[in-house]
Amino acid sequence: MMMENMLFLAGVGFFGLCTLAFLAAAFRASAGWGMAGLLIPPSAVFFYAVFWTRRRTLALIHFTSLLMFLLVCVLWVRANPDWFDNSRLAPLRDWLAPAYAPKPLKIQSQHFVSEHDIAPFLQKNMGATTGRLQGEPVKFVRTTFLNGTLRFKSDESLLSTLEVSIPLPDLELRPGENLLQYTPESTDNPPVLITRRQMPDMAPKVELMEHGFWLELMLTTGDDLVHTGYIKLRLPDADRSFVAGDFRAYTRDLRLDDDAVDRHFDSNATIEYVVEQYLINTLGNKLERVTGFRDTFFQVALDNATARTEASVRMADGSERKVRFGLIKGSDGWVVETAPELDLISALRTLRQNPPGAIGRVPVRERLISVGPEDMDRIVGRDVVILTHDGKQREGTVSEVDQYNITLAAPMDGGSLGMLVKRREVREVRIRQSR
Repeated sequence: MMMENMLFLAGVGFFGLCTLAFLAAAFRASAGWGMAGLLIPPSAVFFYAVFWTRRRTLALIHFTSLLMFLLVCVLWVRANPDWFDNSRLAPLRDWLAPAYAPKPLKIQSQHFVSEHDIAPFLQKNMGATTGRLQGEPVKFVRTTFLNGTLRFKSDESLLSTLEVSIPLPDLELRPGENLLQYTPESTDNPPVLITRRQMPDMAPKVELMEHGFWLELMLTTGDDLVHTGYIKLRLPDADRSFVAGDFRAYTRDLRLDDDAVDRHFDSNATIEYVVEQYLINTLGNKLERVTGFRDTFFQVALDNATARTEASVRMADGSERKVRFGLIKGSDGWVVETAPELDLISALRTLRQNPPGAIGRVPVRERLISVGPEDMDRIVGRDVVILTHDGKQREGTVSEVDQYNITLAAPMDGGSLGMLVKRREVREVRIRQSR
């Protein structure tokens, strides 16, 4: 005899004995209770409620036997489903053992967008990241890889309307190409977060997917500013959502314009980049490296956009300094205002290079000396006249030179005004000299 049959008979026998004990107690109480228990079994609940003090033990045993009876019946039905074919109890069998029903329980399959469906989006948006989420086409205009998280943003704002982020905290980037591939069955895949914001001051709606999607991600390491790659993310929803295409991921919150850092972009990283370039070009080989920044802040709400930061620098002699900077934003983007602390460092450097005994006579007449493009890096700190291809002329003291721009500081209303000139626009640079 099978175990299921033995359990079934034991459960039925135990429940039957408890029921007979209940009927005996009911008839001893009165003929009415006895007939009620015999003809209307649920009346046992009311009987035990009325005679709870005297029949508490029997009540607990009787209800325990009922639970055991129901359990063994379910086990027996699931063990012998064929006995119920073409019977009135077949619906009960189908409910307790759906795998044996004429129409077995269906597991809804996951639907993903196909490569064929993605192809038109990629051809239409060559070199960009695009996709479809909740049935609506989307285009991502900015990608960042900051603090181990890859983010695709639908606009340039800090809190974009739509953002797809993939945390990769354990990813160790190797030089060159880094390929990641995951299937719906993968257990080691990174999660995917989709963040939607209706208004900047409203709480965002975040959708988290931990598993069950297709992800192919290529991340190619470049310089310390930009990584390139492509993504194919296919989500298992009714709309067959996906994100696919090529991208350029900024490792700092910067923006490039013709392969040059766009100084008009408002971010802490832009402020720190401008200051870092200023230090490199001003101090030259006296600077070992910029070790960090703190208290970086900018505001663009007032008529004049301003910013500030404090840079920690390590000099070539091993000493470390902290220098505070103020910046302003003009027509050429963010530029450094005159920094008193930096002027002091520059003065000390000049004093070491030209001791008092080497200082010449007071100049009595001025002359201009033209310099070529290869000498641009040597004009930091010099008074110059810059002629541009469009016929304009700009004068001032060169405060910074990088591979894309020349920054001038010109005296204005007791202070100084920073001006930025793109190197590709420069026709000639003339240094003011005296003799």
